[in-house]
Amino acid sequence: MFAGMGTHNHRNPLRAEEMELGCDFYMCCFYDLITRGGEIYEEEDRQAMAATIRAIPKPCIAFKIMAAGRNEPVSAFRFAFESIKPTDPVCVGIYTEDQPDQLAQNAALTARFGS
Repeated sequence: MFAGMGTHNHRNPLRAEEMELGCDFYMCCFYDLITRGGEIYEEEDRQAMAATIRAIPKPCIAFKIMAAGRNEPVSAFRFAFESIKPTDPVCVGIYTEDQPDQLAQNAALTARFGS
């Protein structure tokens, strides 16, 4: 069985590694919505989490790369895959009410930038 940690704060995976908690992987949000107290999406958070993901040799699953639809999809996917390790995946939510083909678009962008 694998054990992971999910976090919005870029410092937490680094602390977990320093403390040798034994995490097998990390779920890493590109935005620190907890510390900021809500739906506040700051570029500095995205940059900080990307640096953390690159610093940790274990798998990191990047999520909230689209900033709840605030980021333009092509640039969001490009940034995500250029900023994480080549073996790391992304987890992308979808909201198909306005864009019924969003799942196909996300798959195409993953194939484009994640390969």
